[in-house]
Order: sequence, then C-alpha cells, then structure tokens
Amino acid sequence: MPLPQTNAVQLFLSYGLKLLLYTPRTTRAPATPLAVAQAAAAAAAGPAAIAAAAAAAPPVPPPPGLSAADVRQLEEKGAPTPEQLPRRKLGLLQLLAAAGGVGGPLLPVGAVLPHLLAAAVDPAEAVARRAEELLKRSAALDSGRPAADLDSPDLIRRLLRLFH
Repeated sequence: MPLPQTNAVQLFLSYGLKLLLYTPRTTRAPATPLAVAQAAAAAAAGPAAIAAAAAAAPPVPPPPGLSAADVRQLEEKGAPTPEQLPRRKLGLLQLLAAAGGVGGPLLPVGAVLPHLLAAAVDPAEAVARRAEELLKRSAALDSGRPAADLDSPDLIRRLLRLFH
C-alpha cells in the first residue's frame, strides 16, 4: 500500500525535479552586429566600461521548467560543477529506484513520472540512459494496465508544469 504523500515527500520530490531540470547557466555571446560593436567599444573604453556594460546586460534566463527562485535554491551553497551535476542527478535516480523500486510501495509511478521524463532528456548521456531504463522497467505504459493513471488531473497538471 503506497504511503500518503506527506509534506516531506512532496518537498523531496519537488527538489528532485528541480535538480533534474537544472542545467548550468552560461553567458551568451553577442549575437547581433550592434551587440558585437557595443562589446568592442566597451572593451576599447577600458575595464570600467566593461563592468558597466556587464551590470546593464540582461540576466541569463533560468533553464526551462525552472524559475529564478528555483535556480537560487539549487545554487544556494554554490553551483554544482559540470562534473558534479551528472553524479548528483544519477544519485537521485538511484535513490528513486531504490525507494522500493520506482512505482513500489514508497513512490508510485505517477509521483516520479515527471522526474523520469525530465531526466530522460538530460544532456548527460549517463543520466538520460539511466532514466530511460527506469522508464522502461517501471513506468512502462501497457495499454491494458498502465502503471500510472494518465487521466489523473494531478499528474496532468504536474506534467504540463514542466513546460510552463
């Protein structure tokens, strides 16, 4: 019998989904001729002009599916390095799989389906491969008896929220 979705479980699942959606933020290179000219003029003007231009530049948007507050929460104690991030994501997937098996007594498939779908498209191949394995093994969508209630308004809302 599945455990009730307590506040602690909801917080864990929420944080886990944010982690799986997170990708390191990068700065964008000037894309237009005007931006290139402005960057060149700032570089010629000196360090003070470069600092002023950097302060005036629009902030880098958060990764898809996350808000700026979500990114701040994930980077609160320092942004994970490119080497740490896939390890953390794989660790989370291992934890989801070990929690009685995905779809097992601790975590029903409907609760972790958004996590597995987000991880299945991760840029890190190892993360995507592990998530695909878990999807195939635990959340296989058998037309006769699906593992998750795909008509559940809660599941639909959580899946659509991935695309907000």
